[in-house]
Amino acid sequence: MRVLFITKGDFIGKQNEGGLACRFRNYYLLQKTVGKDKVYVCAVVSNKKENQENIKYIYDKQTLIGRYINYISKRDGISKRTEQEIVNYIWEIKPDCIFYDGSTWGNIAEKINNKENAIVFFHNIERQYTFDRVKKGNMLCMLRYWATCKCERKQVEYVKKCICLNERDNNLLKEYYSREADLILPITFSDSWKAGECDNQREEFLLFVGSYFDANVRGIKWFVKEVMPHIDFDIKIVGKGMERLKGKHFLKNVSRVEVIGGVDNLAPYYKKAAAVIMPIFMGGGMKVKTAEALMNGKTIFGSKEAFEGYEFDGISGLNLCEDKEAFINAINDFKIREHTNFNFDIRKLFLEKYETDAYIKKMHLLFKAEGRVKVGYER
Repeated sequence: MRVLFITKGDFIGKQNEGGLACRFRNYYLLQKTVGKDKVYVCAVVSNKKENQENIKYIYDKQTLIGRYINYISKRDGISKRTEQEIVNYIWEIKPDCIFYDGSTWGNIAEKINNKENAIVFFHNIERQYTFDRVKKGNMLCMLRYWATCKCERKQVEYVKKCICLNERDNNLLKEYYSREADLILPITFSDSWKAGECDNQREEFLLFVGSYFDANVRGIKWFVKEVMPHIDFDIKIVGKGMERLKGKHFLKNVSRVEVIGGVDNLAPYYKKAAAVIMPIFMGGGMKVKTAEALMNGKTIFGSKEAFEGYEFDGISGLNLCEDKEAFINAINDFKIREHTNFNFDIRKLFLEKYETDAYIKKMHLLFKAEGRVKVGYER
């Protein structure tokens, strides 16, 4: 069986953002399921890249004006030319199955019109995610919301199977599109933790990990303003693009916050941090950074959104903080108690529920019936 994996971004080169890490995870599971040489990739990228064996890159770097023209034309994030290039590639290689990584490829799915051979993976229910951004005051998202609704509805109509990250997204899928997920596949991480990395080399700082993304910026801004004055910890901010926070008004005269920005290796920061903070109050799907912190055995102070989709009842060190007072009280209690930088129970939870290889069997079962599908593509 040959599978075509349609996605966005250079997920093979770097997984330094949550979305890219999840895309690579999906690609890895497909390779483990049908065979490495049976997975073809069509990836839309914003920087020109040379094609590789079984990997086709389509360059599509849009201006702000171009992006909104596409929204008006009912395309969510890609141009008409790019859509046609993807369709042409599908006709060229005639895959046995198309795996749409993301739920707004609906125009392409409609043109191919081969529902029996198609699977979609929902990173979020994009209709809800985009609407939430509109409600937060981002009125420029109104056009995108309109395009997203059209594309996502088509996507659901022209696929045989749907995969969601969690029950919240599954419930939204049922509410908006009267479909139910065929598989719940939560965020997972390929285990890169190494024995010995739990050595007690703790420094007294709290770690915030996240790329320069609206939900992350809003969250850390809120934390610095509302929580930091009441706790006795320094904070380090690490993530792609976060160096742009330097000089921001909310960080002026705040000496206990160090903005580091993008790094090649997060492991030393996880290793030394006393704990991880996740004040995330908007978004969809699941947070990759949560699985990464679990892998590293870190105590977490996080919002409901940060823990969405994760099961952790009874695990000490995973602190659900609903508001300012909850963050302050939990962190101060942690500070005065004897603590280490590594929690074995949290690490065990990761291995049992959120390590990628644990889900290979479930992906096999999803594809079992697909191997008998007859391929038929018509222009």
